[in-house]
Amino acid sequence: MMKVGGVVAWVGPLLVVLGFAGWTYARNRFRRDPVFRRETDRRLFHLPLVGRGYAILVSLRFARTLSVLLRGGVTIVDSLALAGRATGSPWVEHRLDAETESIRHGSSLADA
Repeated sequence: MMKVGGVVAWVGPLLVVLGFAGWTYARNRFRRDPVFRRETDRRLFHLPLVGRGYAILVSLRFARTLSVLLRGGVTIVDSLALAGRATGSPWVEHRLDAETESIRHGSSLADA
């Protein structure tokens, strides 16, 4: 136990410093790089416990916003893009922008 305590006392602060440096790097990259932000967000959907809750939250935001926009008289094509932006998910926003463009160019809603 004494040796383990000595190792932890030496390695612990090093791990804290490395963890803080890694967190700072990831935060700065998340702010500057939209592709990194989308990929990180996409990976959130696949996490064991968090992913399901996050998917439900994004779906609720999307459905609520889409419903309000359609009731307000906004066209379905414009509503899809706006509701995608309201989800707060960069990955869903990117996917809906692409699907909205395909619908705008003649693809059916079911295919998209």
